[in-house]
Amino acid sequence: MAYKQIVLRVEVLYDDEISPNPEDMSLTDLEYEFTEGSMSARVTTQSVKTLSKKQVSKALIKQGSDPEFLTGEIDEENNGS
Repeated sequence: MAYKQIVLRVEVLYDDEISPNPEDMSLTDLEYEFTEGSMSARVTTQSVKTLSKKQVSKALIKQGSDPEFLTGEIDEENNGS
């Protein structure tokens, strides 16, 4: 199994007189604005990395997620369990 980390960049164009502030919006709300609403967007890939189980566990903790969520194993070294 390979774990991947992808970093995406979203460029948003909008009129602040008619559109909500994209900084305050969820990804779901942004997607709606891009496809049905009053914003334009371009998504580009900034980087793609293959991660080891240890690296993905650390990345998940940094995101506030439990490593067990993705790896299926408790990471006792990084999780404090």
